[in-house]
Amino acid sequence: MTQFDARVLADFLRTDQAHLRALQPSSEAAQELKLLTEDCQRHIRQQTRLVNQLTATLKAYYPRALEVAEVTSALAREFLPAYPTPEALTALTERQWQRWARAHRLPEARAGELWAVLRQPHLPVPAHVVRAKARLMQALMEQLRACRGRSRPVPEGDRRFFSHGCRRRSGRGPCRSVNTASPAPTLWARLGDAPGRWESFRHLQAHAGTVPVTKRSGKQQRVVQFRFACDKALRSVVDQVAYLSLLSSAWARPYYDQQRARGHSHRQALRALGAKWLKIIFIMWQRQVPYDEQYHLATMTRQQLGRR
Repeated sequence: MTQFDARVLADFLRTDQAHLRALQPSSEAAQELKLLTEDCQRHIRQQTRLVNQLTATLKAYYPRALEVAEVTSALAREFLPAYPTPEALTALTERQWQRWARAHRLPEARAGELWAVLRQPHLPVPAHVVRAKARLMQALMEQLRACRGRSRPVPEGDRRFFSHGCRRRSGRGPCRSVNTASPAPTLWARLGDAPGRWESFRHLQAHAGTVPVTKRSGKQQRVVQFRFACDKALRSVVDQVAYLSLLSSAWARPYYDQQRARGHSHRQALRALGAKWLKIIFIMWQRQVPYDEQYHLATMTRQQLGRR
């Protein structure tokens, strides 16, 4: 923001204060939930970065390890420290491998398949590259081990936010219907529990970036653009809600297919479905009720009959 922008905003606040509405903060419980979910997303992004770095490191000096197991699997966490370099595999005998496989409870058939993979020839890598990359691999594994397990949406000890605890703390809030209404606590954390926070479902859709921006100049020019200025975290979780609903909701898939039939891309159709969900979620948030699929289907049927 430039000094000119700041001055314009300050003048607007001074002269048009009566037209502005004070933003009411959410309760402490809702704010804590928001912080928890934000930290969770940071952990997830950090874990993804470490997995990508570890994959690139193994490709540089030890691609055979990627054929054994995914770097995020329990097998990889046990295999890489035991056999950190290609030379360790070269010195490995079948008896030693079978002993290791039994100690780590690998099925006999799976152990045989992996032994065939491990015995295949591999391209030689300079020794100095192996030494350097092996040290980096071990460092990344330690960081990934520390990061793993801390990226659950809500820790087990904080389930109170989704039961009587949130009601007891704040008196109201969408938390009480989270388990049945949303696949992600982040959604309700972004909504908050301050009364009157959202004026309408259109306000919520615009804030989440699921609807475009229409710009007009005179009577001739009209441009519809993607909405960049929005709550990015809310838009991301609404995309998740829309995507997961394709598998669990009776009306979501037909609506998505209808959007694709109109020529919309996958992302455009998913945003349209997300906007549809936000209209429903706004009613749930406003009335403090859980989502009822059958009730919504009945409402859709009545609306369709009313148009005939």
